[in-house]
Amino acid sequence: MMYLVISTWANCDHDNLVHVINLEQLPPGRLEEASEKAASASDGNDGSVRLPAITLRGEFDGMFSYVTNDGPAFTFHTNKDAPRGKVVRMMLQEGTGAEGRGEKMDGSMEGGEGKEGKEGKEERKEEEAKLEEGEEGWVEVIGESEGDVMEWIRCVNHDMLLLCYMRDVTNVLEIRSLADGSLLSTVPVPLGAISSSSGRRMDSEVFFSFESFLSPDTVYRCDLTASSPEPEVYRQLAVAGFDPSLFEAQQVFVPSTDGTRVPMFVVSRKALPRTSSHYTLLYAYGGFNISIKPSFSVARVLLMRHYNAVVAIANIRGGGEYGERWHKAGALANKQQCFDDFASCAEYLIREGYTSPSKLVIEGGSNGGLLMGASVNQRPDLFACALAHVGVMDMLRFHEFTVGHAWTSEYGCSSDPQQLKWLLSYSPLHNVRRPWEAGSTSSNNTDAQSAEVAAGDVAAAEAAAKRQWAERTPQYPAVMLLTGDHDDRVPPSHSLKYAAELQHVLVHSKNGESLQTNPIVLRVDVKSGHGAGTSTQKVIERNTDAYSFAACVTNTPWVD
Repeated sequence: MMYLVISTWANCDHDNLVHVINLEQLPPGRLEEASEKAASASDGNDGSVRLPAITLRGEFDGMFSYVTNDGPAFTFHTNKDAPRGKVVRMMLQEGTGAEGRGEKMDGSMEGGEGKEGKEGKEERKEEEAKLEEGEEGWVEVIGESEGDVMEWIRCVNHDMLLLCYMRDVTNVLEIRSLADGSLLSTVPVPLGAISSSSGRRMDSEVFFSFESFLSPDTVYRCDLTASSPEPEVYRQLAVAGFDPSLFEAQQVFVPSTDGTRVPMFVVSRKALPRTSSHYTLLYAYGGFNISIKPSFSVARVLLMRHYNAVVAIANIRGGGEYGERWHKAGALANKQQCFDDFASCAEYLIREGYTSPSKLVIEGGSNGGLLMGASVNQRPDLFACALAHVGVMDMLRFHEFTVGHAWTSEYGCSSDPQQLKWLLSYSPLHNVRRPWEAGSTSSNNTDAQSAEVAAGDVAAAEAAAKRQWAERTPQYPAVMLLTGDHDDRVPPSHSLKYAAELQHVLVHSKNGESLQTNPIVLRVDVKSGHGAGTSTQKVIERNTDAYSFAACVTNTPWVD
């Protein structure tokens, strides 16, 4: 049998609806009719034809990603009631209920590759008997891991599942049985990240692409017919002049403001002395359930090689590094936690002697650009320079432009009075302050405040915080805002307005005096968008401008 599986999303959340159409049970000519109607769509005819669909998921209450099916037995990867992911199965049965118990169907599916005939049906019954039936007819095939995040699944070699897990922001591979989820073997993978993979159910071999901070993109081939599959290098990218033995990468765990351990990778030359004098680039994203895994960057290698720089990647909350709970801990009303995690990582690098505030450069793009704006507003004392790429800077009106309305599931919306409060508390455009003037306090400068609050003197605590702010932070760090004039994801108006606000508040002080001497630069790339599809030449020009600007600000010379 042939089915059409339809997934529908409402916004940037991964939660989706799932509907299934049995194409072989459609009346004769129905597909042709639908095709003809679509081709002749006009103002009076929208080209739509209603097809009978079975609802497998009728609510946006979790992510359901199709894996495979044998006839009416559908296997999905989901995070419903399992923030780190699990594998479940649904048998379409007679009668159509709210959650899609569809018409009884026989046969097999997925291009004819499933089990067929009487033997296949009996085998499916045995498989289903091994599984304990759960909510709404779904049965669990592979349960949620205690600590690892299930990233993706492929059905390969007829009856195997290849699972990619994320363990402390690096990937591991397992091969399990499609029938009952039992572990068949683990696939040894170097310490790093799998960026892509290929393999179909009919294939007895799979290919996957691997990279790390010190390993360029490498394609591995793995023979699944072997008793203990071992990946072998199929093709490896060579980078002229790059010697990975000169560098080292380590992972540290930084305690944040609430005690949560935040993972961070630190990459540098081997045995680089911790003299607190190194140009250090701290990068993070922290949003939309997106995980920032190890990846190879020629630009960052050049920083380490020719500036003796340290590169740090902070896996702050809001991302997907530890599943949906990690994501939600940095979204909506919890967004401030992202900024706190980031500041904690910056303080760690300073405390451990990698760098100092006069040498620390921060970088982020899109949602990470928001992170840059909020961080320099809240903690200008921590950084020498901020590189904010295509950032979301106006948190009160972002939903009014292009696709911004889809981000309300991540940030909230200013039209809601309660959500307005938390958005206004960190919106970069609305929180620029003059650090040298009384009253321009940071929500994170609480050292002097805490002692006074403990003594019950709130007024004295506020005065102490103001004094500390003025002593430690006479001005904002240098800022470069980068945007594209054709960005239809995050419109350039975000960067333009924030640049204007920085200039208005910091440079044009009310009393005519300004202590802001660090440069504020706006870089608008013409015929350019949000980043995807950017030409190699434009990438080189952008990186050259940004990193040389940071080197100039930190007074770091180029070393051949």
